[in-house]
Amino acid sequence: MRCLHRIGSPAIPCALQFQSTAGNQTNEWLLSARVDQNFGNNDRAFIHFRTDHGVQATYTDPISPLFNALSKQPQYEGQLQETHTFGSTAVNQFILSGSWYSAVFTTNSLSAATALIPFRLGFSGNAFSSLGRDLNSWPQGRNVTQYGIIDDYSKVITR
Repeated sequence: MRCLHRIGSPAIPCALQFQSTAGNQTNEWLLSARVDQNFGNNDRAFIHFRTDHGVQATYTDPISPLFNALSKQPQYEGQLQETHTFGSTAVNQFILSGSWYSAVFTTNSLSAATALIPFRLGFSGNAFSSLGRDLNSWPQGRNVTQYGIIDDYSKVITR
């Protein structure tokens, strides 16, 4: 049996017109806080914290949600800053900051996906979706840690 679908003219095989309405979910939540404090006339400080927790839908498979790929991407960052003035001619600023971020891409259950299709099957011409697409690529990603320590002293000297 041959399925033909007409869009204008000529007839185009249905396999070349396949469109999927499969869905996937992306979500995210953020939290940010900052506290400023004056410790007298010469000392000012603040502390800042931010966290971001999200799930990115990386790939949505039209055949089965077992092959969907996602990335949980938590992020934490913070900064502490203190500024001290020494009279009207000098100032010292201390900054301590850091962040951690993760972006690892994988399926919800790699073992369930490979149990369903323990191989990879691709079709030439891109007429059909590949089966087991990228299962040999997961998990992959990165974890990133950064930090900074700065102490900056400035003095004005007049002659």
